[in-house]
Amino acid sequence: MNGQESESLIELTPRRIAAYLALGGCVCVFTLAGVLKNLGVQLGDNAPAHILASLGALPETVYHALPGSPPFVFELLLRWVFLSAVIFLVLLFFNAVRSGTPTAFVSGVGGLSLGATIFTWLPLLVMALWYVLWIIATIAGFIKWILTVVVSAILLILLWSPLFYTLVTLAVVAVVAGLVWAIYSSWAEIWRLIISMQFLKLLSAIPILIGALYVLWLVWDGFLRAIVEAIARWLEYYVLPLVRALGVLVGYLILGIVILAASVFILVVLGAHIFEQFSFAKKTGRTTCAAFDAGFSFGLTMAIIFLVCSAEPAYAALVSDAWNSASPILAADFLRTFHALSPDQILVPLQGLFLHPPLPIFDVFVLVSCLFVANCSMLMGLFCGSVREPLRGLVKVTRLPVFAKLAVGGLLLGALFVVEATVGTSDS
Repeated sequence: MNGQESESLIELTPRRIAAYLALGGCVCVFTLAGVLKNLGVQLGDNAPAHILASLGALPETVYHALPGSPPFVFELLLRWVFLSAVIFLVLLFFNAVRSGTPTAFVSGVGGLSLGATIFTWLPLLVMALWYVLWIIATIAGFIKWILTVVVSAILLILLWSPLFYTLVTLAVVAVVAGLVWAIYSSWAEIWRLIISMQFLKLLSAIPILIGALYVLWLVWDGFLRAIVEAIARWLEYYVLPLVRALGVLVGYLILGIVILAASVFILVVLGAHIFEQFSFAKKTGRTTCAAFDAGFSFGLTMAIIFLVCSAEPAYAALVSDAWNSASPILAADFLRTFHALSPDQILVPLQGLFLHPPLPIFDVFVLVSCLFVANCSMLMGLFCGSVREPLRGLVKVTRLPVFAKLAVGGLLLGALFVVEATVGTSDS
């Protein structure tokens, strides 16, 4: 898929925004139900907490209404995922043979591997980025220290009392001379003014000006100050509470608008991710590099499913049983393997976000559907052929989906906050 096609995916129209919101709502309720429950517990006993708890319990209600028990449905869909993934890899191989280049197979397998192991390489990337930014912050702090020392030394010299008063006097004389020259435009005219009677008239006006200022001060101190203080007390007693109430109301209104905008933004991003999954799956068999987009989105969904299942031992046992029954040759303990591939520093906090999550049946169903669409697209590519693209086309920024762009931006922002906090702590 080229850059223009990728940009068309994020073209926001009212109809598409409504579709994104609907899909994002489904993802938020069914995928992040454990997070909603955890957030409801953190909020305490109030109306928003009860709403979040009700939303978190909705997936289990829906799953229990399905024919068969939820564990049975989940394990059945999970076996279809593993089988569809094997078919996906086989079709990638045949498409590579059909196109005469290994690009499709390499990009598809690479995208699937990167997405499925995101909790393995993402912490390493964060750590590397953190070290780079820490080095930059250390160099910047050293330069700041040098500049502080140099400026302090210069100020210490300039603030030496004899030199300081001399510089201030010269500055005042220079300012007065500059103002006089700016008013009269020539030194000859200034000299004629001094030796004439007009200079004495200007000097005689100074006492009058001082007297006028003194009269104004007496009027203010004896009459105007009492009036101004009475007006100030009236404003403080009657107007200030109203202004404070309006300020609090405006603050709550702005906070509500920010929360609403953030919620809509999150729902749109989640909905766009689901939309792009199906769009990438539909284009898998058209170009050789489109397999990377589909493979990465599939692997990312698998990683999220594995993360949710790793938080509950019963769910992890279901994944292990499904994997061992689908692939008895490569039988393994899912929970131990996932913990071995994912550092505890990133895995434990992420697992703590999910409080008694339901089975990720919705995510597995979406993944099975996307894999089915991708396999059909690659079957069409076997008969109709696909467009050859070089592997260097994968590194174009325009190819990144909106979810990946936001993830990279959030990663950079989070790393900057961490470095800033670390540098601030070390300075203190």
